[in-house]
Amino acid sequence: MTNDLPLVWIVVLNWEDWATTFAALDAARHLAYSNRRVLLVDNGSKHVPHAELDKAYPEVALLTTKRNLGFAGGVNVGIRHALANKADFVWLLNNDTKPEPTALTELVQTAIAQDRAGVVGSAIYDIDSPDRLQSWGGGVARPWLGYCRHASGQNDPPEYITGASMLLRKEALQETGLFDEDFFFYWEDVDLCTRMRARGWQCVVASGSRVLHQLASTAGKTEYNRLRWLMSGCVRYLRLHHSLPLVPGLAGLLFQLTSRLCRMQLRATSGILRGWFEGWRRPIH
Repeated sequence: MTNDLPLVWIVVLNWEDWATTFAALDAARHLAYSNRRVLLVDNGSKHVPHAELDKAYPEVALLTTKRNLGFAGGVNVGIRHALANKADFVWLLNNDTKPEPTALTELVQTAIAQDRAGVVGSAIYDIDSPDRLQSWGGGVARPWLGYCRHASGQNDPPEYITGASMLLRKEALQETGLFDEDFFFYWEDVDLCTRMRARGWQCVVASGSRVLHQLASTAGKTEYNRLRWLMSGCVRYLRLHHSLPLVPGLAGLLFQLTSRLCRMQLRATSGILRGWFEGWRRPIH
């Protein structure tokens, strides 16, 4: 029976990409897991098609923000709503994903079987080449090089679970807190998982949960902004979690600059430099 299953709120974040988001909502309808609610958070889009949403997706709850809060701020709006409405788990699902019908069932079963699993991830595959693995749930942080690499399989477990498909346990969120909203885009999932692991929660992968993902489409953005946010988030992560952040921060900056300058990517280097300085300027609370 539905009520015997934990209640899962699925949170989908949108910003100026309604066609992609509608496809994700369509996919969510085909999930086998029955005790679920879907919440769409629009993160400050200029136009919200309320009439179309009400007609096509009457089962989807909608929240809107007045401005773009970034990934962390936007999904926190959804997480707070879910927890206030009796969620046992919150599933963050990127709007550029297509979960297979059993994806959520596998996530919940894994979480139930491992009671210290604070966050459970999916096997993420390329939506254009469904047999090509993008990441085994998440990745491994390399902040001294200024980036994170994808975990490649069961013999390469992730240190963190990617926000593209992230099942969060209510108790872990209540103990650890939500995402740090000073990460605008990138590294917020690494930070949350680091804080959870410090409190004894585990980051695990549900091997049977398959989610197809359109690589890099949600960032939407130019390469300049992508690198800016990556570097800014990396610096913030170092400042929060390392006793001497300047040393690995400089190492990461030099590595990233060198790799771009060798390819004469001058615009990219300016984004890296801007992000690096922004990461140091933003206060740490």
